[in-house]
Amino acid sequence: MLKQQRALLAKAFADGPRRSDYFTLQGDGMGVGEKLWAAFEGKVVLFDGEKSAEWLLPANQPHVKRTEYERTIGLCPLPDGRMLCVSPIPGQYGIQALSAKDGKIVAEEFPAPKWPAYLDHWAPPALRVAADKSLWLWLPGRNGRTEMVFVFRDGKWTERKDAGRPLFERAGELWCLAGPDHAAGPNQKLIVVKGDKSEVVPLPAAYGRGFVFADKSGELLAASGYWLLAFDPEKRKITQEVILNQYMTGGPVYRDGKGNLLLPGGWFGEDVKEK
Repeated sequence: MLKQQRALLAKAFADGPRRSDYFTLQGDGMGVGEKLWAAFEGKVVLFDGEKSAEWLLPANQPHVKRTEYERTIGLCPLPDGRMLCVSPIPGQYGIQALSAKDGKIVAEEFPAPKWPAYLDHWAPPALRVAADKSLWLWLPGRNGRTEMVFVFRDGKWTERKDAGRPLFERAGELWCLAGPDHAAGPNQKLIVVKGDKSEVVPLPAAYGRGFVFADKSGELLAASGYWLLAFDPEKRKITQEVILNQYMTGGPVYRDGKGNLLLPGGWFGEDVKEK
C-alpha cells in the first residue's frame, strides 16, 4: 500500500505526522514530489517511483541487541534535501542524515547535542525546520520537567528550557508547548517564539493540559478532556468552546470535509457551527 500510494502520502505528510508511534511517514518536504520516506520495524524505507530502498537503524544492526524502543523514530527533511533521522540507541539517540544514491540509502552522521547521561524513549521525538532554517528537536520525558528541546543553528545545538514540543508556525511565529521553565501551575501554557524572543500564552485551567493544535489554515481546533476548543493565534485566545458527551484525550481535531470532526482516538463528532 505504501508503494502504491506513495505520491498521495508524500503530499499528505509533507510536513510530517502530528504524532507517530509504530511507524513514521514523511514526504520529501516540498509537498509536490512523489518520494515517501517511512520508518517502521527498525528500518527506514524510501519509496521513489517504482523503486524502494531500505536502511537498518543503528539499534537494529545485526551486532546490536534489538531494543523495544525501535519504534520511536523521528524523520525531518533538511533544507539541503537530506532526510534527518533521529532514532533511539541504548540510553540516548542517534542522528543521521539520509540521502538516496545509486538506488541505496546512504547515512551520514549528523552533529548531536550534548546528551544527558540517560534519555527516556517512551515516545517518538519530534523534529521541525523553522522558516529561519533552524532545526528544532524535541525529546519526550515522563512529564513536563524531564522533556528536552534543542535548537540547531549556525552549526551548533543549544538547549531551550522555555519551550517544549514545537507545534506549528505562522507569520514567523513558532508555537510550542511549554518547556520545563513554564510547566508548573494548574493551567496549560503555550510558548510563542519569534527570533530570539518568546512569549507565554496562558490558557484557562479548566481546559486541562496536553492537547496539540492542528496545523491547518484558517483555524486551530483541539480536544482537551471534555472540551472541544477553537483558538485564534492572532488574538491569543479561545474563540469557541463546546462540551463533548465523552472524555477525549488531549490532541488535535480535524475536519473531514463532510461536516464531521475527527477527534483523538478515531472518534467522529458532528460539526458544531456557531449560532
